Amino acid sequence: LLRLLFSLLTFQVFNTNGETCKRTSRVRLTMRRATRHSLANARPYTIFQRKANALIKDTFPVKTTLSELCLKAAGIACVAMLAHLPITHAAEKVQIENVRPPYKGYQSTSGGVKALVQGLTDLSNAMGLGMATYADSAANEDMNHNHAQLTPTALRDVIEADFRERNYLWTGRLTTSAYGRDCVFTDPTLTFTGVETFKRNLANLSPIVDALVENPTTRLFKIELKEEQDQIIAEWEMDGRIRLPWRPRIKLQGETRYTFSPSLRNKIVRYDESWGITAGEALKQILSSATA
Repeated sequence: LLRLLFSLLTFQVFNTNGETCKRTSRVRLTMRRATRHSLANARPYTIFQRKANALIKDTFPVKTTLSELCLKAAGIACVAMLAHLPITHAAEKVQIENVRPPYKGYQSTSGGVKALVQGLTDLSNAMGLGMATYADSAANEDMNHNHAQLTPTALRDVIEADFRERNYLWTGRLTTSAYGRDCVFTDPTLTFTGVETFKRNLANLSPIVDALVENPTTRLFKIELKEEQDQIIAEWEMDGRIRLPWRPRIKLQGETRYTFSPSLRNKIVRYDESWGITAGEALKQILSSATA
């Protein structure tokens, strides 16, 4: 646009008699070159060219003053900006919203990290910090509803409530009655079988999370039912600060795939969780001071 404005103001638009020189074709060529140089895609260029060509016929009437010429040149520049900016910004917004990290699962985690996390899990279970909570949960099924059968749509709603109402990624308070007894749970650091094992692990970790994690939050980006694949897919982000002297922060995006079985009354039989960062990078977050 600067090149276009410079061309319009520096061309010899006046002849010796003070009349406008007939250089419309040359100006139009300059405008096209400037347009191709400044606009990124075909649609804004087409809009600009159509509007600019319609205006160019009235841009240089006979005896046009220099001030009028400047105003008209500025008007053409404004038309180009109005034609280009909203479209480009919308395209950039869609592109940004569609960006998702490549999720990493259990297979991408090193053996050392897996061994470390398994050891910490075994230690917390041996300490039994949450066994009272686990016993109460097993006896009462607290917030869990003993569904005889859930439709796939109802199952999706139950999972969404676990995210939004129970913040289960931090609290472990998911609706276990929606899971099969032998459901296989896998995240980037652990894999095990059995909903009772899941409940015991989370019950023993909960006192540690409650003591150390400040304002744990979960943001659910989307949850999608793929009935033809017997799957529900959720994309989310978890965020929380740790009460340690260097104030670390755990923040990661992830995806969870819940595979349900119609032959088992639509109970979830596989729980596969993957993260946008590696398990090693997640552990580094605990050892590093947060910048924001």
